[in-house]
Parts: sequence; structure tokens; C-alpha cells
Amino acid sequence: MIWKLLKRWKALHDRRRSMAWLLMRKDDRWLDDIGLTREDLRVLLEEREK
Repeated sequence: MIWKLLKRWKALHDRRRSMAWLLMRKDDRWLDDIGLTREDLRVLLEEREK
């Protein structure tokens, strides 16, 4: 059970660090604030994974 919790925490932590959570939001307010579009962010995240 503890391992499940640790894996869940790590997955959430990694997702938060990666900015992928911005793509899960329904509005683009924060993306607009930093001057990115959804497509720009997708490209950045794909490049980072390579």
C-alpha cells in the first residue's frame, strides 16, 4: 500500500514538474499568461522527452 502511495505521489510530482498539467486544464488562461499556445506546449514537452 505504501508503495502505491509513493508511486502515485511521484507520478503527480513528475506531472506537475513537466507542465503537462497545463494541457489538462479546460481554460488556457495560464498558457496565455506565459505566452504559449497548447500546441507550443505539446511541442516543448515532446522535445523534452527525446
